[in-house]
Amino acid sequence: MSDAVTTLFTAIHANNPEGVRLLVRAEPELLQARSPSGLSPVMFAAYYQRPYVLDVLLAAGPELDVFEAAATGQPLPEGADVNAFNPDGFTPLHLAAMFGRTEAARALLGGGADLHALSRNPQAASPLHSALGGRQWETARLLLEQGADSHAAQPGGWTPLLLAVREGAADLVAELLTRGADPTPAPTTARARRTSRGTTSTRGCCGSSRCWPRRAPRARTPHLAQTEPQLTIPPQSVRNFQPTAAAEQPQCRYGRTE
Repeated sequence: MSDAVTTLFTAIHANNPEGVRLLVRAEPELLQARSPSGLSPVMFAAYYQRPYVLDVLLAAGPELDVFEAAATGQPLPEGADVNAFNPDGFTPLHLAAMFGRTEAARALLGGGADLHALSRNPQAASPLHSALGGRQWETARLLLEQGADSHAAQPGGWTPLLLAVREGAADLVAELLTRGADPTPAPTTARARRTSRGTTSTRGCCGSSRCWPRRAPRARTPHLAQTEPQLTIPPQSVRNFQPTAAAEQPQCRYGRTE
């Protein structure tokens, strides 16, 4: 990368909106730069959760592809393939769900986006899984209203209901149970068993390779299938579920592997 590109991504990472503004004003072509892992400045700021920097970048008027538009809630480019997959294995609808862009998700669904598409990565997440993993409740409700499968299980047996329990979403737990979600943990799939025996996933709470695990490392976490998950949440405990304190539910942080 050139010195200017390195400086731009350093400024984004440092959450320096004024520095980013000066850089892109002096060299507008930096808006089309790419990080070492292939991220545009817009997606870099989105993954790292730099909202003020993201506002500066969007105000500079970059030409957004369908993935960037979905992740930032901007108008979708005309004629874009709404069911394409990005290098991380996500469709635009996955990104809209992950980042809580409810209106973008609505527009994607209206344009024919596949509500049941599974991410092309070890997590095999649906958009509903991505919304719940990212704690985007409004977007999750939209997906459920549009017919998202409330029974679908990721490798390791993580259903939308179990994700809602894990994330402390009492209202969504109740809604999923009303929709007939089975509180019995789904069986671990062969794919999850292979992952646990062979490779260690670096994916975090939303299924993204750029996402930190939500809490301190544990022996077993939903998206870090280092060992065979043992899902033992009994039906009665699900029905009697009470959310944990907000202080125990830190927000997801992106940009782990940059």
